Amino acid sequence: MKDLETTKRILGIENKRDKRRKLLLSKEVYLKRVIHRFRMSNAKLVITPMSQQFKLSVSYSPKLEKKRIYMNNIPYESVVGTFVSAIVCTRLDIAYVVSLVTRFMSNHGRSYWKDFKWILIYIEGYLGRVLVYGGTKNETH
Repeated sequence: MKDLETTKRILGIENKRDKRRKLLLSKEVYLKRVIHRFRMSNAKLVITPMSQQFKLSVSYSPKLEKKRIYMNNIPYESVVGTFVSAIVCTRLDIAYVVSLVTRFMSNHGRSYWKDFKWILIYIEGYLGRVLVYGGTKNETH
C-alpha cells in the first residue's frame, strides 16, 4: 500500500486546498464542456439563476401530439442530468431553480427549454464559483 498524495479530481469534482487547508470543490471543467456542447459559450451573461420570464406552468406544456414528438428530440433529460450532477457537492446556487424546472420533465415545452438555456448561461458567468469547506463565514471565493 502506498500514499498517492491528495486527489485533484474525483467523480468529476476538482479538489483543491488553499494555504489555510480549506477544501475547495468545483466542477468547472465539466460545466465548461456542457456549455460548449449546448453551444451556449457566446451568449450574453446573466446574473441570476432564474428569470422573471420563466413560464413554469402545465399550461405551457404541449398539448398536441405533434409538438410533444418535436420536444422529445430536444435533449431536455440530458440537461437535467447535467444540472443535478452540478448541484451534487458543488453548485448549490442553482438547486432551487433546477427543482422548479424539472417538475415538467414528462411533458416539457419550448418555454422550459428556454429556461434551461438561461440557467446554462448563468452557470457560464459564474464558472469560477467553488464550494468551500473550512474558514470563516466572512470569507468569499
